[in-house]
Amino acid sequence: MKLALVISSMATGGAERVLSILANSWVQRGWDVTLITTHGSGEPSFFFLDPEVHQRSIVIAGSARGGMVANIRRVRALRTILRETAPDVVVSFLNYTNILTLLASKGLGCPVLVSERLDPRVHELSPLWNAMRRLLYPQARVLINQTEAAASWFRPWMKGRVVIIPNPVSEPDLAGPPALELPPGSVVAMGRLHHQKGFDTLLRATALLRERHPSIRLTILGEGPLRAELEKLREELELDDVVDMPGKIQNPATVLAQAEVFVLSSVTEGFPNVLCEAMAVGLPVVSTRCPSGPEEIVTDGREGRLVPVGDTESLAGALAEILADPESRRVMGEAAREVIDRFSLEVVLGKWDAVFKMIELGTEGLN
Repeated sequence: MKLALVISSMATGGAERVLSILANSWVQRGWDVTLITTHGSGEPSFFFLDPEVHQRSIVIAGSARGGMVANIRRVRALRTILRETAPDVVVSFLNYTNILTLLASKGLGCPVLVSERLDPRVHELSPLWNAMRRLLYPQARVLINQTEAAASWFRPWMKGRVVIIPNPVSEPDLAGPPALELPPGSVVAMGRLHHQKGFDTLLRATALLRERHPSIRLTILGEGPLRAELEKLREELELDDVVDMPGKIQNPATVLAQAEVFVLSSVTEGFPNVLCEAMAVGLPVVSTRCPSGPEEIVTDGREGRLVPVGDTESLAGALAEILADPESRRVMGEAAREVIDRFSLEVVLGKWDAVFKMIELGTEGLN
């Protein structure tokens, strides 16, 4: 099998992490895999890639959202690479890249799978890009979504060619010293410092939580454009001695394993990898019921608690409830570990294999 995998970049991020896992798994089968970045900078992938993965980078200034001339050049460069590599199947990740890939592959005769990684009900495109998506996506052989909630939006105009494939969850790597040491009784959150992650709500919830648990400590792993704003809010809430924001780290499992509970305060998600990573180390979780993903991963009261988006008091209350009950934490943590079996790499690869087989056989009605 010859595959061409297309994504904007291989910087840190959930989609990038998943694509690196898939690429490595497929080359280990002996498949010929080329990974193409449409907005390359020449920098190496943040995530490990097997040396057998062929990497091609299109280095053109400008973002996908703007710059028509730059995007035309990207489409032409991508088309050239696809002609050279002649893949059996093209797999594209992320909405803007999906649109460029469908344009670049038009008339080449290679089937294209496009994978949406965000919930389109929340992450709206501009009128132009949305029109292009509606026009071009039906030309894809299959649309891959991570959750039923997101897939339901696409089904009416994809004529049933929608498949749900979650992200893989692996056994955590706890070997070696931890990237940093956490104080006892810690709560951990992780993600890009961005409005989407709702860390402002989490900081306010932590201020409330400290009234009930004076010894509470929160560590937020990640980096992003809101660092200065969040640090200012931390100071205003007098949480400088409570909340640590050490940035992004490699192998966060070694840090997660030291915590008492993991919290996801997001406003929206696609399929929250960090939630699954925390559950894989046996942590009970508190998550918002954000669209989409958490409600398809966590059952309220079993692996943790689900609370409304933006509800500071509910978030603080759920954290206080779990922190106050060691036995509940233990039982929820054991249930959380089952995420490894539910979304194992073998299970996820099997779903991709089924899609490849359907394409080979020309099967329709993939949902």
